[in-house]
Amino acid sequence: MQHRTIDEIKLLLGQGDLVFIAAQGTHEGKPCGYIDLYRVENEAVVDHWGFPQAIPHEADLKNHNGML
Repeated sequence: MQHRTIDEIKLLLGQGDLVFIAAQGTHEGKPCGYIDLYRVENEAVVDHWGFPQAIPHEADLKNHNGML
C-alpha cells in the first residue's frame, strides 16, 4: 500500500463540473507535488486524473523557482 499525504494545497480552482488542485505533500515518505483534476456529477466524483511528481533535494535543483 502506498502512503500519501497532502500537507498544503497551493491552488484550488473549480468551474462547472471540474475541480483542479495543486498540492504539496509526501509519497512513501518523500517530498512530492500533486496535480489533480476531478470531474463531479450529482455531488460525487466520477472521474479523477492525478499526476504526482517527486520533488528533488535542494542540492539537485537546477533553479530556485520551486515546483508549486
